Amino acid sequence: MKRIHLIFIVVSAMILLGALPGCTRGEEPAASYMPTLPADFPKPGDTAITEVRANGITVRLIAVKNSVEPVQFWDVKENKIGYADKRVITLDVCYETPDIGEWTLFGDDDMLRFGETISGGYAMNFNWQDEILPDEKRMGEKCAQYMFTFDPALEVSPPLTITFDRMFATPREGLSPCGELIKRVETNPRAQEAGLKIRCEDVPNARDDFTISVQDAAPVLADFNPFVVTEDQAQALMTEIQSAEVRGPWVFTLDATDSDGFLTGKGGE
Repeated sequence: MKRIHLIFIVVSAMILLGALPGCTRGEEPAASYMPTLPADFPKPGDTAITEVRANGITVRLIAVKNSVEPVQFWDVKENKIGYADKRVITLDVCYETPDIGEWTLFGDDDMLRFGETISGGYAMNFNWQDEILPDEKRMGEKCAQYMFTFDPALEVSPPLTITFDRMFATPREGLSPCGELIKRVETNPRAQEAGLKIRCEDVPNARDDFTISVQDAAPVLADFNPFVVTEDQAQALMTEIQSAEVRGPWVFTLDATDSDGFLTGKGGE
């Protein structure tokens, strides 16, 4: 099983997500460190243009914006922060989360396509303040913004295709590997409907090398509701939750514009 370097995750989160010192993921940050989000930043419950459901998870496309604006970059020659005008396509998205893991919705670098143009990467930011955490009866909802930059002279015309191919969860801070997995089972509506209960032991030296992996916890199926699932199904559900990954794809096609950008579209397969 591929291991994920914790240091890389933390540094990437600070760079891409605009995290501020003093804000601890998974905990309520102090008011003085709470980042200020624009009033139109997506939040749970916002009206969607369209939505796509795959593998039990619904992803809702809230808005798509097309603008030319100054974008910050690091000027190597001048050794300082600089700004340059770029065409920016911004996707506002909200998506269901199956348990209290720190779920992130991802696409490949080329997830946005139109005409002969293919994106070459993107930046992300999240709405941590308004995230709805799941419980044993309902899934949660989290919202994010994806920003793609292009040459400012680029003409953008529909149709646009957007493909999110996977989502995965990283552990929240303050919990042991088993503590986090047990909490995820307890807040997963499917697991609770199936009466799923697990026993768990942390593997020796779990995370001592500053990496995280689904192999840090060794769960054992303890109980399930035989009137809802078979033992094989319960075992498969436990393994699925432990994997901390849901595969899509969630594909959207935008096919119309107005003066403010791309505002209408549809889900695809």
